[in-house]
Amino acid sequence: MKSEKREEKKDTCIQMPKNLLTESYDERIAAADRIAEAIHGNATALIALVNEIRAKK
Repeated sequence: MKSEKREEKKDTCIQMPKNLLTESYDERIAAADRIAEAIHGNATALIALVNEIRAKK
């Protein structure tokens, strides 16, 4: 009985950091997605601007 409780407590202690790591990983992935979208948006805008400048020459 005591060993079961000890194991259960140990499992809980292990699970908490795992959950935190997973959340942190998911947040980093979401941030990377937002950065990628921003970079793509800027690249698209820059291409449009270059094309507009070239068209005026």
